Amino acid sequence: MELLEDIKFYNKTGKMPIDCVKEAILLHDLFETVIEETDVNTPQREEVLYKINHDDYIRNDYKTFVNELKNNKRYQFLTPYTVLDFTKHNVQTFKVDGYEIGFALKPMSDGGYDIISVHNNTDIKGIGDALIDSAIRLGGTCLDHFDGYLSDFYEKKGFIESERYKWNPAYAPQDWDYEKYGTPDVVMRHLPKQ
Repeated sequence: MELLEDIKFYNKTGKMPIDCVKEAILLHDLFETVIEETDVNTPQREEVLYKINHDDYIRNDYKTFVNELKNNKRYQFLTPYTVLDFTKHNVQTFKVDGYEIGFALKPMSDGGYDIISVHNNTDIKGIGDALIDSAIRLGGTCLDHFDGYLSDFYEKKGFIESERYKWNPAYAPQDWDYEKYGTPDVVMRHLPKQ
């Protein structure tokens, strides 16, 4: 059965199964605090989920938001925006009060919003679904990410792959660890037009 699953996976991605497993494990490790499912409800997790599910955020506190991005242990996977970038592009930031958790929405020329800078600098797990659902409710229509673990997550959230770019070292994030993270494709996704 495992071999059959490996063959299906190989046929779907065009990569050798061992490469896919290695890449998936690495990316899972990177994003587990944002999207990992959990059955453990702590008072903090319940509070965070309540705030996210009710779109209860501190909005457009650019300085605090940018500092959170800089403090993220997975900063290589986040675009290094500045306060000036957010101001210049009329980005809306959404931060969960009392927690280093949030996302931002960047206006697009088609009237939609690009979901950017999704982050969770806490140990609270299992909030990714709620966080992305909130970003969609608030107008998020597209996003991009490195291929791997997040591809299935975003696909299940309804995002369709619209473009894919092969890794280009000229655009590699600062301090990118090639041995640990490899050279994943960059995947652009959007929600279907309603």
